Amino acid sequence: SSDVCSSDLLQKLITTVPLYGTNYTDSFVSDPYPADYMNYSSMYVMAKNDCCPPRNIIVYMVDKADLYVILRDENKKPSFEWGETVAIMAGNEFTIYTNGEFSVSSVDLTYYRAPIAISFPGCIDISTGLATPDVPCEFKDDVAEIIVDQAVAILAADIESFNQYSRANTSVQTNT
Repeated sequence: SSDVCSSDLLQKLITTVPLYGTNYTDSFVSDPYPADYMNYSSMYVMAKNDCCPPRNIIVYMVDKADLYVILRDENKKPSFEWGETVAIMAGNEFTIYTNGEFSVSSVDLTYYRAPIAISFPGCIDISTGLATPDVPCEFKDDVAEIIVDQAVAILAADIESFNQYSRANTSVQTNT
């Protein structure tokens, strides 16, 4: 398949790191997530309460807009007994809700990292004005070709859309 978003092609971008933060009365708020973070995959959360040893809690990522409805719903709110909770991502941190029933012991965040930016020797980096070093593409050649083909298709569509916009805009100006 030539689908760039195929999970097989993106496996090398998956990274798992510990995520530290602070427990509050009804939630755990993480420190900022890693700088190379691109997209959420999953969390492995260990939690504990006063009477039970640490255990894994399943985390469902939810939209912030839905959060307060979920927290009030008896069937969806965080529960240590059922081993489930919800989390949101806001800004550059995660908030895992505990409903005051447990505290978070550890979090392992699995995410898709941003790919390493490629550069070619002798080119000028427009942001620094300096010559760029040789940084090869981290993907295999066949995957890199698929990515370039998709980028060309997107660019061609954008250029065509711009040309159509320009023609339509010119027509409007001539007809007024």
